[in-house]
Amino acid sequence: MSDQDFRLLEPLIDLRPKPISTMVRGLEATLAPRTRAYVSELLQPLRNVTDISPAREALIANDPYFIGASYSRLRFDLDEVVANLEVLMAMPGESLMQWDGAGVAPIVVSSGHEAERATYADAYPASSALVRRVKDVFAAIMDGPAYGAIVAGGTRRLALAPNCVGSSSISSLPGYSMVGVGEEARFDNPQVNGLIHEAVHGIMFLAECATGRQLVHETGRAPIVSPWSGNPLDPYQFVQALVVWHVLLSYWDEADPDSDERRRAAKGFRDAQGDRGAQRVLDAIEENVDPAFLAILRACDEASAARA
Repeated sequence: MSDQDFRLLEPLIDLRPKPISTMVRGLEATLAPRTRAYVSELLQPLRNVTDISPAREALIANDPYFIGASYSRLRFDLDEVVANLEVLMAMPGESLMQWDGAGVAPIVVSSGHEAERATYADAYPASSALVRRVKDVFAAIMDGPAYGAIVAGGTRRLALAPNCVGSSSISSLPGYSMVGVGEEARFDNPQVNGLIHEAVHGIMFLAECATGRQLVHETGRAPIVSPWSGNPLDPYQFVQALVVWHVLLSYWDEADPDSDERRRAAKGFRDAQGDRGAQRVLDAIEENVDPAFLAILRACDEASAARA
C-alpha cells in the first residue's frame, strides 16, 4: 500500500477469500505502527503504577477510539482518553471475541440506539453467553471465508444493543459496530446482516485512515434518495452504502437466496422494473468521488446489477 491509493479496496469487488484477507492484513500493517506508538505514549505514565501486558496493550491499540484519535478523525479531551483506557484495562477475558486469525474484539452491551461517542465508554462487557452467540454467528459467516475476513477486519469493537433494531457505525470510530439484538438477544438474519453491514463500513473508514484521503469530496448538493431504503443520503453516505449493499447481496445470494435481506439488497441495483437506481445516482455524483474509488464503485454496481 505504498502508493496510498483506494485501489487497496479492489478485493471488495469480487470477494475472493485470499485477496480479501490480504487487503485486511495490509490495512492492519499500515495502521498498527502509528496507533501503537500513540497508545504507548498514552500508557507511559501508567507503566510505573500498573502492569500492562502486551496482550492488553495490543487490545487497546486495536480499539476504534484510539485508531480514530491517532489518525485525527475525532477531537477529544483527556477525560475521554482516560475513560476509554479504563474500560479496556478492565475488560474481562470472557468478553473478548477471537475472530479468525489474530484479531480480537471486545463484545460489549450498550443502551444506545446508535453508534456514538457519547455512549462509547459507558457500555459494559457482554456476558459469556452473549459472546458464545456471536461466536456461533461468526462460525456460520465463516462458511464464506471472504465474509469472515471482512467481519474480522472491520469490527474492532462490537456493541450489542438490547431493545433496539437495526445497526449503526460512525466514521470517527473506525471499526466500531453497534447491532440491535432485541429483548431476547436474537442473532437471526437481521443481526447477521448488521454485523456484515457495519464491518464493511469499518473497512472503508480504516482505508480512509490508511490513505489519508476521503472517499468523497465535500459537496453541498441536495440529499440523494437511497435506492435501497428510500432514506435521504448525502454523497458520502451513498458511496458507502453502495459497497455495503454489494457485499450483502453477494453474501445473501450464497447464504439464503430467498431471504428478505437478499431482495432488499438487490432492488437498489436493479428493481422489478429494471431501473438501475444505484447506477443513476452514481452518474449524478461521480465528479465528487475520488477517481480511484469511483472505478471500484462502478465495478461493484455492475457485478451486483448482474446478480440482481
